[in-house]
Amino acid sequence: MEMQALYTGVNSDWVWEDRRFRIKLQVPSLGIGRVPQIAELSVTIDHGGPPLPRSEGATLNPDSIVIAETDAEGRCLRSDVIFQWSQHAYGVADANTGALLIWMPPSQDTDTPRYYHLYYNTCGESFVPVMAQKLVTVDDNIMDEGQECFRISSEFLTYYYQKQAAGFSSVLDREGRDWIGYRPGGGPAGEFRGIPNMVHPEGQFHPGAEGAASRIIEQGPLKISLLSETLDGKWACRWDLFPSHARMSVLRAGHPYWFLYEGTPGGRFDVEQFEVVRSPGVWSKGEDRWTERLAGEKWVYFKEFELGRSLFVIHHDDDGSTDSYWPMNGQMTVFGFGRSGLDKSIEGLATFTFGLSELENDALEVHIRELIRRPAEVICIPECLSIDQVD
Repeated sequence: MEMQALYTGVNSDWVWEDRRFRIKLQVPSLGIGRVPQIAELSVTIDHGGPPLPRSEGATLNPDSIVIAETDAEGRCLRSDVIFQWSQHAYGVADANTGALLIWMPPSQDTDTPRYYHLYYNTCGESFVPVMAQKLVTVDDNIMDEGQECFRISSEFLTYYYQKQAAGFSSVLDREGRDWIGYRPGGGPAGEFRGIPNMVHPEGQFHPGAEGAASRIIEQGPLKISLLSETLDGKWACRWDLFPSHARMSVLRAGHPYWFLYEGTPGGRFDVEQFEVVRSPGVWSKGEDRWTERLAGEKWVYFKEFELGRSLFVIHHDDDGSTDSYWPMNGQMTVFGFGRSGLDKSIEGLATFTFGLSELENDALEVHIRELIRRPAEVICIPECLSIDQVD
């Protein structure tokens, strides 16, 4: 997905008169405009460019950012765009670089780009704060199946993440159906379930374990970020939790591993009620077993027929690992990236995503492919909306 920063001349169609700088962004259509989506960009703002000869060294104040959606001519369509700016998100020690998330409500037009104006002030300048609506929230010290959890909630789903286990014990859809269904005891009817269930045979990053510590490292209206580390220091991961999906970045791995979805599509396990679709679009029944290498784009989704809803999982790295699925004792899915029997084939750093979706198959696969792609890097030269005030 290519994203482009556009620069035109200064004009007077201001939305916020107390913001001094503006950058213009164009986000191409993602092809499924009838559902809300999040555009993700890696943005660097260059204050030393030719249009701003006296502003070299200026530093963006992230608390001052406000964003409007416009048409192609720059006329304001919405001045209440929900966004999140994450400073130093990519390990760059530069206050003018960060990750920008933009919430894009549904649109009937799936072909036309979306246009945005980002307004801000630099540090030391006054401004009137703007309160953002929160689309994802977190509650701490919530108990779920015997362990303290972070509960992350949105309109679309609710995650329960056990802090010592560093694993998801429950993922509830908007009606409260649990697509994991972990509980102590019961083997595949309870204690075997979870996401990502990745460290075997030690059992770390699995609901019910007690060998890790987790903490919140970022909170915003569109994303909650968690850091989990095992107490022995061998394993670490970051989770970025969005309103409809969660992305895991493996930061440290002690040995080869897998990434599993072991649970209950639609809140129950009935192989007659769901299908399994794997890249590049191969369909199979819930009762069918398979083991193969998913080459290129690596994704699988479990679609519950009655609900018309799917849980999808993505492995962002084509590392040559073998993947597999089978139903276990008529009680849970056993799906694994990097799993063949008890052999584990993923090594080192990797990225995974899972989420819930109500899209039909073709549209869901388009959405999955967009999630696979990395955030676009954008370098912006801002306009100064009040030249006479520049130092």
